[in-house]
Amino acid sequence: SLFIADTVHNPSGALASVDLATFKLGYVGPFSPPLPVCELTGTGDGRLFAFCMNNPTGSTLAQVDPKTAKQIGADKLKTGGINNAFAFGFWGGNFYLFTGTGSTTITEYDPIKKTETVVKTISEEIVGAGVSTCAPL
Repeated sequence: SLFIADTVHNPSGALASVDLATFKLGYVGPFSPPLPVCELTGTGDGRLFAFCMNNPTGSTLAQVDPKTAKQIGADKLKTGGINNAFAFGFWGGNFYLFTGTGSTTITEYDPIKKTETVVKTISEEIVGAGVSTCAPL
C-alpha cells in the first residue's frame, strides 16, 4: 500500500492511502495522538513509521498502525525542528534522518539502543527520501 500523511484535510495530521488504479485517496483516520508535519516510510516487514517535526525543536519518530492511524509507539528525538526541511528512510534496522535548512544533517537513529548519531552534514538540502520494500530489516 502507498500511504500519505495528510495535513490538508486535517491540520493535526491524518493517514490516507492512495488507490494506485485511480489515484484517489482513501482516508484511514486522524493520527491518534495527533502527528502534524510528518513524512512516512515503511519497513521490509510491513511496519509504518512517521517522522514528525516538533515545534520549535526536536522531532518524533512514531510507529503507526496502517489500519487505524493510531500510534503503536513513539520516540522523542533531538534532531530536527519545525523550520527544517526533512526526510527519512529505513535501512538495516536503523532510520536515517535528513534535517536542516540550507544544508542537511544526516542522523542515524538506532531504535533498539535509542541512540542518535550524526553521520555527516552536506551542503545540499534533502527534502525527500525513498526506501525499497526489499530493504533489509
